[in-house]
Amino acid sequence: NDTLSELEETYRSLSAREFQQAEEEPEIMAFSITRSQGLPLLSISFEEEKESQHNLSNNLLISGFLKAITEFSNTIFATKKGMKLRTIAYNNYSIMIEIHQGMIYALYVEKESLQLRFKLRLIVKKVSEIEINQSYIKINSDLEAKITQEINNVLEK
Repeated sequence: NDTLSELEETYRSLSAREFQQAEEEPEIMAFSITRSQGLPLLSISFEEEKESQHNLSNNLLISGFLKAITEFSNTIFATKKGMKLRTIAYNNYSIMIEIHQGMIYALYVEKESLQLRFKLRLIVKKVSEIEINQSYIKINSDLEAKITQEINNVLEK
């Protein structure tokens, strides 16, 4: 929570002029939530072409990978206090990661930025306020719609 507060303060301190001068925000391709067991809870694609190479058609594989790589990095860097995997980068693409209450929140983007990191942390905060039972095999459509709306509200800002 201290990190989130610091990031929110940094974000607020940037002037409107600095934002106008900043490069255009990179494309957001997808968002996913992985349960603590490594199983997918929710996946949203923001791309128009569902057959795109970036789509989340194999949610189980992606969720398992995210769980494995975060556990691996936690094991390797366990002696480094406060070190956590935050980004997986490949060429011009990044998977931005936040872990909260055992759930892995991932934002799949063209390129990581401070604004997108802030938005991802804000999504985590908003979604974590919604009661989600991790034992559900699939969340119901009402809950999915509520979470999706919260995500869209943050990303449209």
